[in-house]
Amino acid sequence: MEKCLKFLPKKSYNKFGYILLISFALIGSVIIAAATALDSKTTLQCNPDETLASDFSTKSYIETHCRLKYSQKFQSSLPLYVLMIMNFGLVLLLSIFYAWLVKDRVEIFADPSSTTANGAEDETQPLPSISKVASDPMANQRNGRYTVFTIYTMHLIVCRILPLVVFSTMLLKSSNFPVQFNCSWPIQTMSTTKPNSTKSQAWNFSIVDCTYPMGHESENISAAVVTINFILVAVAFFELAYLLWSSWNNWTFRTDIEFCCVYLLRKRKRIGKVIEKIRENISEDVFKLHDDFGEERCSRRKLKDLYINVIIQEGREKSWPSRGKFKNRHETYEAHFELPANACTITRAQDLFKPMSGHQPKTILVVGRPGIGKTLLTKKLLYQWKKQKCDFSHEKIVMVIQFREFNKTEGRTSLREMLQRHAFGFNMSWTDCNHIHEYICLVPSKAVLVFDGLDEVKVDDETLAEEIPIKSHSEVAHVLQIYRKLVKGELLPGITVLTTTRPTAEHIYQNLEFNREVEVIGFHEAQIKKYVEKFCRDEQKSSKIWDLIKQSPELLGLCYIPVNSYIVCLTLKESIEVEDQKNKENSDVQSQSDAPRTITELYKRAINILLFRHHSTYKNKPNPKSYIVGKLPKQFENDLNKLKEIARQGMVENNLIFEFKNDDEFVAELSNCGLFNKLEDKRRNIFCFLHLTIQEFLAALHVVDDMNNVESFLCEHIDDPRWHLVMQFVSGLVGDKMRDLEKEGSNISKR
Repeated sequence: MEKCLKFLPKKSYNKFGYILLISFALIGSVIIAAATALDSKTTLQCNPDETLASDFSTKSYIETHCRLKYSQKFQSSLPLYVLMIMNFGLVLLLSIFYAWLVKDRVEIFADPSSTTANGAEDETQPLPSISKVASDPMANQRNGRYTVFTIYTMHLIVCRILPLVVFSTMLLKSSNFPVQFNCSWPIQTMSTTKPNSTKSQAWNFSIVDCTYPMGHESENISAAVVTINFILVAVAFFELAYLLWSSWNNWTFRTDIEFCCVYLLRKRKRIGKVIEKIRENISEDVFKLHDDFGEERCSRRKLKDLYINVIIQEGREKSWPSRGKFKNRHETYEAHFELPANACTITRAQDLFKPMSGHQPKTILVVGRPGIGKTLLTKKLLYQWKKQKCDFSHEKIVMVIQFREFNKTEGRTSLREMLQRHAFGFNMSWTDCNHIHEYICLVPSKAVLVFDGLDEVKVDDETLAEEIPIKSHSEVAHVLQIYRKLVKGELLPGITVLTTTRPTAEHIYQNLEFNREVEVIGFHEAQIKKYVEKFCRDEQKSSKIWDLIKQSPELLGLCYIPVNSYIVCLTLKESIEVEDQKNKENSDVQSQSDAPRTITELYKRAINILLFRHHSTYKNKPNPKSYIVGKLPKQFENDLNKLKEIARQGMVENNLIFEFKNDDEFVAELSNCGLFNKLEDKRRNIFCFLHLTIQEFLAALHVVDDMNNVESFLCEHIDDPRWHLVMQFVSGLVGDKMRDLEKEGSNISKR
């Protein structure tokens, strides 16, 4: 028995099952040895009367006869020790057969290097074989999704329950070994029935007293084996019931990775519990948005109370012109994709994952212009996953990865680090990070990676053109290289990858093939109206704002972009409040609304409003009259000049995240000023602009501050898509300056 255990693969059983099987084998060895010894030294002893056995040969004959009768009546056809060998040996052999049957499959999920010095498994260590599994799309599917679970449950029935029940029945039938046995022995007699008749023979039976000295021991051994079998069968029944109940409540428990890692290897707790814990630990603050429509100037509102579904048009024309073919600086930003005639509209975020022609799209590209709502869309997907409101992803794990995060490290990272440290909103322990990483790598089909802002990644021409092999999940490379491997299916084959980007990043993704390509159209008129109602909250004010927008084709045209809708509503609300105040002071004269008509004018007013609402100097003070269009205070001008310089330098260096030392003078003043917000990071002092379009507008202001160099700036950046919105702002700002100069000249001439 002990020798057989050497051939038993340990990882095919969990610790409890392995100990139970070893105990069963060791107890079986002891019982078999005892039964063998008992059988060799015990026999039926008979004491026939001298009238029956006057000599030794007759006595031996009678004992043999009685022993045969005892065996026929109380013993099975097989010796007791043989039954014991069959009882324990067959179960052990079948268990070894099962263990070898699933050995290779279980070892896919086992980590031979994750054992500690005392032989215990370190549950915090991920699998070193992940890269092997990830590089082979069929490695974790070759034997089916529920292979080990199915074989294990069948083994409980075939290797445990059935044979033990059969042998227990046999032992119960043959476990009566009486110590005293009365053996009948026939005696021939002569009798005469009538006078002068012949004598006839008759048979009488005499009782021979026999003794089976080891009867009680044999009965005890049989009873012990039956009891052991009963206990093992009961444990097997309870285990089988537990497995079926667990798989009924959570279907992922049947999958090989869950069953092997959680139940057999005990590497971690159930991934379902880990995912549920992650869902609970995602802070609600992640889904709160800045709200400048409330009474409090720094109020924040929940995503679910603000989000309006944008219109997403499926399909787009791949022949969109390359960045070098535009005749002027406006064409890139203003270019509309030519959509196929049979393209359909998507109005819900989760519909992006709907099957196409019966197949689930694994790679999805979401293209949209600046401020169209791409980042908000990714937050909506994460929110739906957290609240389990999305049918597609409630059984999966959804991770949002923001490309801008990697600009802090020059874009260098590894797949392992990306999954463990850069998931937006996740607050995981190191152990949970490893569990999630392991789960994604072994079952990529159960993961959705949402990459936000492909256009924001810092990449040079060499990295863009370079194709390097990535052989390990710990290998450090540029994030773009890792992203390409994921989209191509060379890393984590079967994973779902959704990417958001501006159209200006086509030179990055033009050589990649996506199963689904969509364009975010933004708002239609109904969405704009709903947006105004939600954000303003005040029915009277929202009605006034909507009337102003509806009556102005310029404003209505701007509002199809959500970020413009926010800025339009913000500026109009402030304008209405200023006008209402003027009307109260001058009740005889009703002023007409001076609404912004261009995107440049809109952003100029928004800058003023945000500064007055959030800057520490005016945060808790009443706003001056005409502050929306008036000249900024000297302190605001100084701070704005610093922000303009930071914004332009960030555009030059392709930086969206800015890090400063704690002793920088302007950090405290500009922190959360409405335009430049401090990010939550305990280790570093990092900031970003409220929105990329705000950074681009401030960069344009910095360009226009030096009018003599505007022309050279335009010539230098006309072919770079990253600067096209900046150039559009520059064009509008230059036009405003020209009109201001004309007005000044006109006023001078009148004088």
